[in-house]
Amino acid sequence: MDLVSYDVFVLFGTIGLAWGTGTAFGHRVVDSVMGPRTFKHETVVSQVPSAANTMTACDIHSKAFQDVS
Repeated sequence: MDLVSYDVFVLFGTIGLAWGTGTAFGHRVVDSVMGPRTFKHETVVSQVPSAANTMTACDIHSKAFQDVS
């Protein structure tokens, strides 16, 4: 590794550390002003599929022709 590519690696590593530290500090400031972040987990109960939901594409089309008359 030559000196130029090593300097770029150190530069980007330093920028990454500074960016991560700055965003972490920013989150802490916002949390102290707005209050802690809360996560709400909801559970959705799925229903048992009815006969209408288990129809295939052919069943749907044949039912459409039967409903016309």
